[in-house]
Amino acid sequence: MAGAQEAGGAEPTADGTLSATERKALLKRAVVNLTREERARVRSRGEFDALLVRGSTVDHRLHFVVLIMLVALALGASQVVTAGPGLVAALAVPCLYVLFWLFLALTGGEELERISVDEQGRIGGVKSGRDRETQGDFTRVAIPLALIAFSGWITVGLIHDIAIPPPPNCDAPTTREHPDACLSIPNLAVLAQATLPPQRSASAPVVPTAPPDAATPVGSLSPAAGAAPVASPGASPQPGEGAFSVEVTKVLERMVRSFQLVIALVVLLASIWFLRRMLTGRWVGFIRPVQHRLSDE
Repeated sequence: MAGAQEAGGAEPTADGTLSATERKALLKRAVVNLTREERARVRSRGEFDALLVRGSTVDHRLHFVVLIMLVALALGASQVVTAGPGLVAALAVPCLYVLFWLFLALTGGEELERISVDEQGRIGGVKSGRDRETQGDFTRVAIPLALIAFSGWITVGLIHDIAIPPPPNCDAPTTREHPDACLSIPNLAVLAQATLPPQRSASAPVVPTAPPDAATPVGSLSPAAGAAPVASPGASPQPGEGAFSVEVTKVLERMVRSFQLVIALVVLLASIWFLRRMLTGRWVGFIRPVQHRLSDE
């Protein structure tokens, strides 16, 4: 409470001063008002003054120990994954924790407020230390800035790839019959049929096959016996069969990039709009703007 206000409910004497009991009652009422809903806690209290605390100090020793443990676990995990990117992926968690620690160091800390009641019943307060609302202000600015940077980078990359498309990502093998095969999409119906057990129709009669007569000469067999077997409907397709060509693959990739560009632009414009309202002192739903203090309400 930065300013001073007249005491309510207390009757001053002829010379304009209050008794000690009335001053203590005013102080008690002010402390209850400032500490309700865990908005602050009382560190010390005198007859006519009190020291309130908001927030908490940052335990840098604890964060340093946690960081050392995370780095040790990352190095141990990188020994299991012998590949080069394994160490980089394992150190991602300690790097993120360093950013979290830096955020607490910049915005954390205690805010002290000493309130007192003078003889005229005026309640005054003096604040010192870290402003408790700094953490909220930093968060409401840092998050949209990170989204703007990330979505802007994605937007620039997508625009470049749409204007100057890179070579298509082909995964289908090319053959003499299909030299332009590029993108192969699995046929879900064929995959489902391949996983089902073969079923025999109940109406189709079972024709017993007699073993060939041993006395029958080989040359007397029917010509159809040496013919190639007819492919069944569930047979696997040949390499390159049913795959998209290079030109069709480029069109599909351009459509996917266009859809991703729309999403990235929506995130970018929404983040810019949110940040602008936060910096200009306008609410966004229930989110209060920067520099708006709860004590001002």
